[in-house]
Amino acid sequence: MDDSARKEAERRARRVSRDLGQRVREWRTSNGWSQEDLRERMGIDAREVRRIEAGDNLSIFMLVRLARAFDRDVAELFVARPPGR
Repeated sequence: MDDSARKEAERRARRVSRDLGQRVREWRTSNGWSQEDLRERMGIDAREVRRIEAGDNLSIFMLVRLARAFDRDVAELFVARPPGR
C-alpha cells in the first residue's frame, strides 16, 4: 500500500469510528440513558463509554457488547440511520 492509499484508509477508519461514536451517543440519548446507564448495561468503566462516544477505535468484542446493550444487531452500528427504532 502506498503512502497516499494508507493515509486515505486511515482517514476513512477515523470517520467510521467517529460515526460509530455519534451513533452510540444518539442511541443512548434516544433511550433516555445517561453514560452511567450505558456503562452499567455494558459492564465497563465510565472512561470506556466516553472513549466510545468520542470515536476511539473499538474492538469487535466491544461492538458486540454495545449491540447487546441496545438490543440491536452489530451491523446496525454501521448503518447511517438504524431501521425502525
